[in-house]
Amino acid sequence: MTDRESKYFTLTLESLRAIGGWAADCAERALPLFERRAGSDLRPRAAIDGIREFAAGGKRAARLRSL
Repeated sequence: MTDRESKYFTLTLESLRAIGGWAADCAERALPLFERRAGSDLRPRAAIDGIREFAAGGKRAARLRSL
């Protein structure tokens, strides 16, 4: 294995879902601060909702990358 190859690893779909749920938990804690400043910008809330849907078993789709 080369040095470049050793920097990468494969995650299972189950691991991606768990990490996504954790990331949503972290982002959700900061969301009230963002919404106080820019409450009309719904993108962060939509992104959190999207990753929660995926973490709960939803499809992994291109839509998640656009949120």
